[in-house]
Amino acid sequence: MSYVRTLSSLFLAAAVAASACVARADEAGDQLKSLMDKYAPSIVTVKLVIRAEVNFMGQSRDDEQRAEVHGVVVDPEGLIMVPATAISGDSLGDMLGGGDDVSVKMTPTDIKIVVGNEEKEFNGFLAAVDSKVGLAFLKIEDLGDRKLTAVDFGTTLDAAIGQAVAQVGRHSKGYDYACYFESARVSGEIAKPRKAWMVDGGLGGFALPVFTAKGEIIGVLTNIADGMKGEGDDGEGGRGFGRMMRMLSGSGGGGAGTAFVLPGSIVKGLIGQAKTKSVEVAAERAKQKEEDAKSGGDKKDEEKKDEEKKDGEKKDGEKKDGEKKEEAK
Repeated sequence: MSYVRTLSSLFLAAAVAASACVARADEAGDQLKSLMDKYAPSIVTVKLVIRAEVNFMGQSRDDEQRAEVHGVVVDPEGLIMVPATAISGDSLGDMLGGGDDVSVKMTPTDIKIVVGNEEKEFNGFLAAVDSKVGLAFLKIEDLGDRKLTAVDFGTTLDAAIGQAVAQVGRHSKGYDYACYFESARVSGEIAKPRKAWMVDGGLGGFALPVFTAKGEIIGVLTNIADGMKGEGDDGEGGRGFGRMMRMLSGSGGGGAGTAFVLPGSIVKGLIGQAKTKSVEVAAERAKQKEEDAKSGGDKKDEEKKDEEKKDGEKKDGEKKDGEKKEEAK
């Protein structure tokens, strides 16, 4: 009987433990769903037309490309954070290691921003870039009185190695701009060139926030230039070529292909600077539009005067022809 009771106790303990595991799994799943529901409205789609001039190891190419990236709303007035490598040649050059063998110039000629899964595409402009931390900021300029749902970086936490973290991403239009979450764990930490954390797992949304399962902000996933521009590290073909090869092979090795989580406290400062810069750029754009409109108006006035002058000359010519005909009679 004691043997039977022992077996029963073991089975009961196993059942209780299994139930507890299921409960914890359900709790974690609920937290991730809540995280996605809360932050999905802040994840936007950015459609870019980029004029790119690339010089790589003596070979040059000048082309116009279309690209689509995702960003996050960091201010209700329409300030969007995106990966700088999608829009800045300096940032891409730093990512490849810089040096004489790599030169990239990128000029955005058109920026459209889709909020959620809406059909409307808002116009945007480039407000600020920090190539060293791989982040850029765009501003929607035709938002009107509408306020967007923004991620607040006012309160952030430090990450701990081994900690579970997550991101909220968004698919393309072909998949209804559907949102999803990705999860990973903090796998390491760097102190140079600035404090940041490494992640082990499926995070792939550059410039998008990284959260704890409870929704607390840790930072932003990004590429960070190592500050060793121009110093050869591959022995063959220059630093940029070596970095390019590592990126293509997927073996970051702590180099340019490695993603880092930039602390939220640093991101908060960058957002503040970008807000100020966006106001300045918006004022410059408004002034330029006003000058263009005035110039266009002056041009139209000149064209009108030219037409009136030509009409007058034509009438004078017709009058003189008429007078000559009368004299001939």
